[in-house]
Amino acid sequence: MSERWLVSLPTRERSEEDVWRTLHVQNHEQEHAQCHPVDVPPLPVGTLDDLFGASDQLLKTCVSVEAALNRLKRVLGDFDPRAAESMAHVDVEGTRAETYLQHFAWNEAKYPSHKPIRETVEALHGLAMDTEDVLKTRSNEYMQCKGQLAGLLRKQTGSLAVRELSSLVPDDWVCESEHLTTLAVVVPRSDENEWMKSYETITELVVPRSAKKVIEDQESCLYTVTLFRKVEETFKRKARGEGYHVRDYTFEPNASHESKDRIAELQCTLNEKEAALEEWCRLALGEVLSVYMHLLVVQLFVESILRYGLPPSFTFGIVQPRKKHELQAQSVLAKACSNSTAKSLKSLIGKDSNAASGVDKMSLPYILLTLKL
Repeated sequence: MSERWLVSLPTRERSEEDVWRTLHVQNHEQEHAQCHPVDVPPLPVGTLDDLFGASDQLLKTCVSVEAALNRLKRVLGDFDPRAAESMAHVDVEGTRAETYLQHFAWNEAKYPSHKPIRETVEALHGLAMDTEDVLKTRSNEYMQCKGQLAGLLRKQTGSLAVRELSSLVPDDWVCESEHLTTLAVVVPRSDENEWMKSYETITELVVPRSAKKVIEDQESCLYTVTLFRKVEETFKRKARGEGYHVRDYTFEPNASHESKDRIAELQCTLNEKEAALEEWCRLALGEVLSVYMHLLVVQLFVESILRYGLPPSFTFGIVQPRKKHELQAQSVLAKACSNSTAKSLKSLIGKDSNAASGVDKMSLPYILLTLKL
């Protein structure tokens, strides 16, 4: 999303109508930025201590909510990077995010303006943190399902030391009876000839010519070998000593079909969780963006009272500067405050249009908060 500023312009020297008339005329002529007024109901001022306390509280809270907003964007970006970057298809209070930001209006029904500022900030912060808790729960469930599926697929496609054997060993190659059993042995390819020469003598009671190659990869071969149960543990121990890996494998009829069914079931569950998490992130992103905007407006109000004094004499606006026109947009804002301050702004930022973002905001004749979206 393109950069936006939330600004507070003083109206002691010029009326609110004159300020906005200047902004519209300047931008109509030069098109440095889009400017829209922000209608905010009068919030309770309280005492000076209340304002300083709220100012400190808002700095921390805005950082916390901004972090929650970014976490939601990152999760949504895993599914739809373009939507997370541009906020496309994200609704905020029943309208698209772009429209909401351009025409922000205080939600009086949800956040009554008559309540103390500290109480409003705590309520807004609580909503954002509740949403983040749900995000953690939903993300953990999704990642757990994804991990289970990855584990099963790894067993289907990994090395012969870890692959699921039920899908590799044919049922009719396995002999399981009261006295006989079939083992699965991973043999390094470099030792394959030696294995074929010696497997019958690793221990006694190995069925002659029972070794069968099941499959091979670049490093190893998988063999089955049949022997008497009474020497099973001895064979395993001695085979390991020769550098062969005897897999722990219990023959179960239809295990291959069950494994495939489990993978299909997990894939279906993962697809459902992914779709649900993506949709929830869009909704949650809209809710937290609304919280973030309301917090910034409260912060702007508090800073305006502390800077301009009482009675409240300022107007709020949301500004979207054109790319590489940030300097000119700030000059227009300064002119809207009063003619005398425009020159001082130019002296602060000089002629380099890229220097606008580096201006000390406390030196500006107005208050500017950057929307970090």
